[in-house]
Amino acid sequence: MGRRRRLYSHKQLILFHDSQSKIFDETHKTDTLKLPSTFFEMKDFEKFLQVAHGVQLILDSYDDSWGVIMIAHRYGTKNVLTYCERQLIMDYEEFREFCDSCLVIRIIKRAIKFNLYRLLAFSLEFLFKNYERDTYDLFNSLNWGEMTNESMKIVMANVLYGEH
Repeated sequence: MGRRRRLYSHKQLILFHDSQSKIFDETHKTDTLKLPSTFFEMKDFEKFLQVAHGVQLILDSYDDSWGVIMIAHRYGTKNVLTYCERQLIMDYEEFREFCDSCLVIRIIKRAIKFNLYRLLAFSLEFLFKNYERDTYDLFNSLNWGEMTNESMKIVMANVLYGEH
């Protein structure tokens, strides 16, 4: 059993970015938000809070970004999602050298899961420009059941017309 840590934040600052009232619902009867220990790392939650409060934090790695995105998606904080999405797009140049098509497809699947439409469009364009990829394999690897209509439109526009 890990030790308990407390992070302090003014409740109104967090609720300001709570677009779907998920944090409000979880803190309605109390002033504390209990974090599920199995869902994410405390270091990722600290970074999430910093970005939510406007800190222009440089996320250290690819995994850091996705850890923060998972938390932001859970609580519906669009400003954090947008910030992390922008950082991932800017980081594409850095990992282009050791990036393979499987990693790009993994990013596409995560972009679909977390509704990161700009990252989805950018990743699809990157995939089709840099790799010989059979669209049939790509179509079969995507989970069409969990996609929003917007994600489907972006995938179809990139596959059929090469644009979004």
